[in-house]
Amino acid sequence: MYSRFTPRPLLLAAAFAFSLLLSACGPKPSAENASAKPVLLYSYYFNAEGENRYPADGNFSEYMMELQKDFEVRVHAEPLNEETLADVKVLLIANPNDKAVEGFPPPHHVDDVDIKTLTTFVQNGGGLITNHNQEKHNLETENFNRLLKQFGIQTTEDYTEAKAIELSEDTPIIGGLTWA
Repeated sequence: MYSRFTPRPLLLAAAFAFSLLLSACGPKPSAENASAKPVLLYSYYFNAEGENRYPADGNFSEYMMELQKDFEVRVHAEPLNEETLADVKVLLIANPNDKAVEGFPPPHHVDDVDIKTLTTFVQNGGGLITNHNQEKHNLETENFNRLLKQFGIQTTEDYTEAKAIELSEDTPIIGGLTWA
């Protein structure tokens, strides 16, 4: 039996997937802070100021609430560096933007400093999760792919209409959903 994709199951599945990812991210908490939740940072650093499609307190609010069950969730647009990533276990970057929103400055694009910082972050056990919307949604791929290349992956702007991907109910973690 298959069911149609709905946003809530996707959010729950993604939050659970993040929890699984965390198990591979860095050292485990010491005995004195074993009850402390690991930090997940949702970074707006590569998003255009004024872009409002994926705010933590808007379209992503339910997603953020699910993540807060397992993580201390932080959200900011500050530069990603050793200081801002110091106690972060998982970094989430959603839909890096290419162009400015009218009336606002252009967004920051991945540069050599970001590549070095984020590659080191991952090499030291941090988790990096990126998601990217389809073309024509102000998605920046050229510079971001320079970062992703460090991990052997790339994004493209070859958008085709969504096609349902049906998963059997016995598929681990996300079974019974139809993804499109």
